[in-house]
Amino acid sequence: MIRPKYYYVPPVPLRTIFKSVIWNSTNDHILLSIDDGPSVSETTKILNTLRDSSVKALFFVTTDAAIKNRHLVNEILAQGHSIGNHSFSHKRLRFVSGSILKREIVDSKSAIEDATGTPIMYFRPPYGAFDPFVLKAIKKSGQKCVMWSLLSGDFLGSGSETEKVIKNYLNPDSIVVYHDNFKSRNTIIESLISTIQTANEKDLKLEIPQYV
Repeated sequence: MIRPKYYYVPPVPLRTIFKSVIWNSTNDHILLSIDDGPSVSETTKILNTLRDSSVKALFFVTTDAAIKNRHLVNEILAQGHSIGNHSFSHKRLRFVSGSILKREIVDSKSAIEDATGTPIMYFRPPYGAFDPFVLKAIKKSGQKCVMWSLLSGDFLGSGSETEKVIKNYLNPDSIVVYHDNFKSRNTIIESLISTIQTANEKDLKLEIPQYV
């Protein structure tokens, strides 16, 4: 199946409307970001792949998974990666009640900070779904909303398609998103390796950009 570019790359009008959202890195360093974990089955493999390539990433963890797998969160941090907030339980945040919004954005931040002792500055809404109310709640919580400029497509289960997407759309300031979940278990490692190889071929830098 051939998907249009905007499936993987958020269209310019969307990024223009929501200027407060971070869509790209700010210093010409590609940011690799990993959503949905940590998981017992995949996180260690991901960490080993990143370590072998001397690449750091930003892991957007869900709070319930982080609490259940605290040792993996500690290992992520011990290896020099960063942690972001991907909500408490991965709900779509548009049109939810105020109390649920607070739990998913504010309480999740506090829980991750309590578990890790690390300040949480970045939030990525599950499924990339947000509206002005969600953005307001994120800002009020003291976090910054980080989306992406390139969806790797690893969750589609096709390594060849993901490789093609990376080769076609990877830029010097890309924020690329991958998934530490059931759908991506057979493709994420191949996707990460493909991205790192493509970046090296294009002489692009891979690093965690600092937005503050």
